[in-house]
Amino acid sequence: MLIKTLKIFWYTSLSSEMEYRINFVTSAITSLGQILGTLLTINVLYAKGYQFAGWTKEDSYIIVSLFTLMAGVSTSILDSTLSRIVVDMERGTLDFILLKPMDSQLQ
Repeated sequence: MLIKTLKIFWYTSLSSEMEYRINFVTSAITSLGQILGTLLTINVLYAKGYQFAGWTKEDSYIIVSLFTLMAGVSTSILDSTLSRIVVDMERGTLDFILLKPMDSQLQ
């Protein structure tokens, strides 16, 4: 059930992102460029013989990949919620949302 819900959520998010295709393509190219730039930097530094407190090149790759994964997860979870809070603050509906009683079906 949870996996099915996540698939629907991701499909809907991807569909809404792809409504403006040029923004989606630009965003994808920018993200790919950032990752390639980071990997190039790691390769250049280790090719020159730098050692970072005993870390190997593979250790650096793992750290970069974990950081990228966690940044993506936090962005996908937090960005939509935070932007909605800002909209509710601008409209003046945040107080109503915070003070609204909990749905009886949820309880």
